[in-house]
Amino acid sequence: MRNYYPLPITEELDFHYLLTLMPVLKDLPEYANLPELFSIVGYAKLVDLCRYAGGETIVIPTLAELSKSVNAIQWFYDVHIKKCKHDYEIPSIYVEEVSKIKTEFDKNI
Repeated sequence: MRNYYPLPITEELDFHYLLTLMPVLKDLPEYANLPELFSIVGYAKLVDLCRYAGGETIVIPTLAELSKSVNAIQWFYDVHIKKCKHDYEIPSIYVEEVSKIKTEFDKNI
């Protein structure tokens, strides 16, 4: 990763404007969220993201999805790795994801 210096405010505004034009310039509506992404991660991280994942489509989970998956991973760890809890204790909303995690885990053993 390169070290990028922060853009001067005028260049940052120009870059933000360019990103708002990307859906029209490239005829890809998927570029519509680039300005928001830029506002969140900044210039340097956006350039790094473009370098490593450019051309890819990335689906970002909702906070609820992320939270559910984190909890499922914790249940998997507690039941199958640490063995401090039992299968029957897993709340029903996590059972399916814990099962999928276990299947993936078992493939790699």
